[in-house]
Amino acid sequence: MTHLDRWRAPIREPDLARHTAAYPLDDERRERTARWGYPHVFSHWRFHLTLSIRLPAQWLALRRHIEQLAREHFASALSTPLTCNELALFVEPAPGADLILLQRFAMRSSAPPR
Repeated sequence: MTHLDRWRAPIREPDLARHTAAYPLDDERRERTARWGYPHVFSHWRFHLTLSIRLPAQWLALRRHIEQLAREHFASALSTPLTCNELALFVEPAPGADLILLQRFAMRSSAPPR
């Protein structure tokens, strides 16, 4: 999917700093963030949804506790592989503006069917 990269604006320094401060990143994730603008790409991609504002640092223990409870509660769902049959490309016209759907891309597997 790297052929779409030519249309991506390089990551800006403030965004890079925000990503690297948001979570502890190892060297490999820092490298991916610098190169691709995000640490969780390609084989390191993971599905996630942002459900709240960033929690203050003093809430880290609570966040870890809630995360552990969520992992236990959703263990069976998390053990099921996800299928992605479509990719949606959104644009942010200006920093902080609502995202706008630009295009959808159908995905096809190069792996043989199971």
